[in-house]
Amino acid sequence: MNLQGSFGIPQPIWFGRESSYQALVLDSVATPLCNIVASQGGLLSLNSVLSISCQLVSRLEYIHSHHYIHHNIKPQNVLCQSDSQHATTVFLIDFSVALQYCDPATRIHIPYQEGCPFVGTPAFSSISHHCGYQSGHHDDIESLTYTLVYLLQGSLPWFSDANTSLSSNVICNLKCNTAVETLCDGLPVEFMTFIKYSDSLAYGARPDYNYLKKLLEDCIVQPVCFYLT
Repeated sequence: MNLQGSFGIPQPIWFGRESSYQALVLDSVATPLCNIVASQGGLLSLNSVLSISCQLVSRLEYIHSHHYIHHNIKPQNVLCQSDSQHATTVFLIDFSVALQYCDPATRIHIPYQEGCPFVGTPAFSSISHHCGYQSGHHDDIESLTYTLVYLLQGSLPWFSDANTSLSSNVICNLKCNTAVETLCDGLPVEFMTFIKYSDSLAYGARPDYNYLKKLLEDCIVQPVCFYLT
């Protein structure tokens, strides 16, 4: 509820207890990105992914500025809505495991610690989160990179539609042993720069969101209209 009112964040309709669960009902505003990917044969064009990604960086900037880490960036949590001029608005959903990293009143950042429990989706989580380190801004950025690579390649070295049963430990080992150059093979060099930048961020450091968006914008070769089917 603390994030409502932003462009690209669905409007909450109701929050409360349903049976033994805490439930949040959001306005049904758009089409799940996974459905769009399936309709496109399992892959999106580079320009379409870049158009989505620039908006997702802006969504993360907003969420982080309100003292939260999303903690579960993945294709299933992205929605897209096209207007009559075919401009696409990207929405980010599912804040069930979001982490408030900073007290809004005192602005005191939660301390770095180890042994933190794993939450989220292993295939798209950051390496440091797998290892139990306290999550920060950079974890969302790393998860975003995995999401973008997956949309462009149709798979990750540790995840594909045909192989979804690997344990979190196995996935972590594969991530640690996969060079960035291998992960981003065939993609513009900016993707390697993107993930290396996220790895370079110290705990508690604020990402340069404009720099990340500029990296992605530099890859766009021509204006793109992203049509929903």
